[in-house]
Amino acid sequence: MDLNRGQGLSRLGLIRLFILLNNRNSVNDNICGKLRCSNSIINSMRMIQNGIRLSEGRITDRKLYDIFNASDDCVFEVALLVSVIRQRIVDKFLKRADDFVKFKEKPLIDGYQIQDILNTDPGVLIGDIQAKIQKRRFLGITRNKDEAINWIISNFT
Repeated sequence: MDLNRGQGLSRLGLIRLFILLNNRNSVNDNICGKLRCSNSIINSMRMIQNGIRLSEGRITDRKLYDIFNASDDCVFEVALLVSVIRQRIVDKFLKRADDFVKFKEKPLIDGYQIQDILNTDPGVLIGDIQAKIQKRRFLGITRNKDEAINWIISNFT
């Protein structure tokens, strides 16, 4: 993961910038206000904002997955900010963020294997199945490749 978010701004700098500009809640406006920010920084700020918006209410594992998914490349920044906002233990959120990233980088089963199981062509369904398996893995429902294959067979054949 790249620690630089553009214009020489580190992850910590991005978090600080987000906190400073947090009173600007509209994503349609320039999220950086009158500051001139790169598109990379603006996109990162929007990803953080998306994750923070989803963090209202009770945070279950399902909701935490949705928060991280909305945060895209800013999972760790959002995990840190949500833990501070919610006054929760930072380590728990950072550990779950690390799990999310690991599961995303190393899926249990890839799209080609899903296509072989279902005897189908590439398409939106394959991506949806991969996303569902990733979520099930994050929630601890599906733990290994065999369980993922069995779930695909039982739900899509």
